[in-house]
Amino acid sequence: MKKRACVLGGGNSAHVTAGLIAGHPDWECNIYAEYGDDAERIKEGVQRGGIRVRYSEQDGGRVVHGVPNAVSRRAEEVVPGCQLLILCMSAQGYDSNARAIAAHVDDGAAIGTICGSNGVDWCIDEAMGNVGRVPDSYDVFAMQNLPWACRIEEAGLEVSVLGAKPFMEIVARPSARAAAISTMIGELIGMECPLAPGGFLGVGLSNICQVIHPAVMHDTFKGWAGDTPFDDRPLF
Repeated sequence: MKKRACVLGGGNSAHVTAGLIAGHPDWECNIYAEYGDDAERIKEGVQRGGIRVRYSEQDGGRVVHGVPNAVSRRAEEVVPGCQLLILCMSAQGYDSNARAIAAHVDDGAAIGTICGSNGVDWCIDEAMGNVGRVPDSYDVFAMQNLPWACRIEEAGLEVSVLGAKPFMEIVARPSARAAAISTMIGELIGMECPLAPGGFLGVGLSNICQVIHPAVMHDTFKGWAGDTPFDDRPLF
């Protein structure tokens, strides 16, 4: 019997994560997308053949094809029965998504994020506590930062991995389960996920997005007057 995951989010990293998990022979993957019409657009693409994750030539040029099992903006339709729930979104979405899924999470499930901005474990604990769940009834994890630079080519159908990192550190609790969670996530996303020192606070405070992205954005827009559109969307 296959294990089941649910990817939360409808953006670039959600497409890569869902495609890779759905393409794993031992797993099936649902998608919970609460924002706008994301669920409808992704579902339409999935019905046309599923997600193809295309890696760049520098990362081997391989293609992983995965067909998500179910896509919905209703948590009760895609969360129950999942052993793994992954938040694939920016930090401002953690709280609302954690609250939306909390009542439907199975005992023993692992809940975490693909990019560990500070406080994700607090958001998860508060949401689960609000529905009477104690920390011993679920696992929590967070990855150091996004494993790939990626972009959706067509919702529910194709996403490009423009660059993959060689490994991605991860933190998890309880400590007795940390190694198993590290191994599981590494197998699903196709890269090593060594355990990081410093715990959740260390991952949050050392997340490089807040250092690199402002510098990249400044370089991209420093000479732009704001009145002429770009020919192509800037990467970040």
